[in-house]
Amino acid sequence: MKMLNLIQSLPRFGMNSDGCQRMKDLCERLGNPQDKLCFIHVGGTNGKGSTCHMVSSVLIEQGYKVGVYISPALYKFNERITINNEQITDLQLENYFPNFLKIINQFKNHPLGEPTEFEVVTALAFKFFADMKVDYVVLEVGLGGRFDATNIVIPEVAAITNIDLDHTDILGNTVSEIAFEKAGIIKDNVPIVVGVMEEEAERVITSQASKKNAPVYKAANVNIKTCETELMGQGFIYNGEKYELGLLGEHQFENVRLVITILDILKQKKNISNSAIKAGLKNANWPGRFEIITLKDKTVILDVAHNPKSMLILQKNLKAYLKNEITTFVIGIFKDKDTDEMLNLLKSEQNLFIITKPAGERGMDSSSLSSKSMQMGLNVLYADDSIERAVEHALSLGTDLICICGSFNVVGPARNYLKGEMGSDCKT
Repeated sequence: MKMLNLIQSLPRFGMNSDGCQRMKDLCERLGNPQDKLCFIHVGGTNGKGSTCHMVSSVLIEQGYKVGVYISPALYKFNERITINNEQITDLQLENYFPNFLKIINQFKNHPLGEPTEFEVVTALAFKFFADMKVDYVVLEVGLGGRFDATNIVIPEVAAITNIDLDHTDILGNTVSEIAFEKAGIIKDNVPIVVGVMEEEAERVITSQASKKNAPVYKAANVNIKTCETELMGQGFIYNGEKYELGLLGEHQFENVRLVITILDILKQKKNISNSAIKAGLKNANWPGRFEIITLKDKTVILDVAHNPKSMLILQKNLKAYLKNEITTFVIGIFKDKDTDEMLNLLKSEQNLFIITKPAGERGMDSSSLSSKSMQMGLNVLYADDSIERAVEHALSLGTDLICICGSFNVVGPARNYLKGEMGSDCKT
């Protein structure tokens, strides 16, 4: 595909710290499509995608035409840009190639350099959503916030899910530094929803909001009572009514507090019924996030836990839902992650480990991660850079429960393999 080849030929990284000026210049050449759209902007360390998909699911149930922009893709590029859960098609992508090729060539001698892959994909999403005349765009921040390519928009409401130490080489080494970068999405007089987070991080965010006269809404103030937490589904009570959640994991209850708060703000201007909220939360779907795949005789859990915070959440969910069953982990981790802490969270006498390598240059090779794991006392049975062979080995063992985790670049290929190889025996 010409458009994908063009995108992948661009520099992957390179934030423009000059007020996102290069991104602004790119969108100006496209006619500033972002100015024609109504955004819900979601940043934070973990839970951004789940929050985006729950909000969009509710709005779709209400009858709105909703674009969603997320990153990274789990199994296919097209999933990053969707309208009412339908991915942008290959043909639609190709139709944008001539215009984008012309515009990108105009940046050859640009003082800020040529746009990055992420900037072009983000601009493409804006253009596509504007052309398709969507009612809302639920927009996930890529990295950080202050200098992220998505940060040229003025949203109806913004949200920051939580703050944790991740991408410290770019965002800072402390919670306060990272919170400051994430708080960069706060705009003058635009409501900001603050998720459940450390007091230090919340203080930084509320301070930045005060400087911009942005009303602050705290998701922690939403009072819900959890009920079922089972693999077949989970639910909660809010304002005396029962709701079901389509997304599994105890951490989703924190995300749903954020979602309810966002929807309450939108309700001040738009019609959003309680029935739409119920249906939307029940029907929300987000592959690779504590996703259950059932084979003939095994249960496979797919979870993109890729930093210490998300790995801790995964560990808690396994205990809550599966009652400490013997688990075979297929795991691969990026070299720039806190591998020691991530592995330590899964350490248990009864857990078995198969080590693999995430796709791409950032992935730690399986032999290095295997050596580190064994030094830490983990029960490593097998190591292979091939994700497919690692999954095959896990399926050949006698354990009934397999958990594939550690990176999007492990879970995505593993999911594709399971869906492709197992066919009708593979059910989600």
